[in-house]
Amino acid sequence: MNFPTPDWSLFIENHLEYIFRFRSAVYGLSGFEKIIPVSSDTCALGTFLQSLAGTNLSRLPAYKELMEKHDAVHLQASTTYLAAMSADMMMTRAELKRLDQLTRELVQLIPKFQSSYSYLRH
Repeated sequence: MNFPTPDWSLFIENHLEYIFRFRSAVYGLSGFEKIIPVSSDTCALGTFLQSLAGTNLSRLPAYKELMEKHDAVHLQASTTYLAAMSADMMMTRAELKRLDQLTRELVQLIPKFQSSYSYLRH
């Protein structure tokens, strides 16, 4: 199989930018129209990871760990969004804190998988 050359920094930037927009909306600096949560398989990273399903790369522990964390980030984004829509600021801040933590963990896992991916695709 011919594996694509992904833009790893774009995957990281997309998730960090999304969290920034989310935080801005929660604190009233912008609206929520640009932060409606999407499923984990429709963002750029999710689409890329799904394209590797069933390949040797998908058997790597780093792949599985990244998939699980990525799914958790998107699930938490939905939970945080619902909290924000409820207008319960205490709950929203708690959910946003959890989303921040999961996103930091995700961002740390991307280079880990990148190393395995780069090594094994050649």
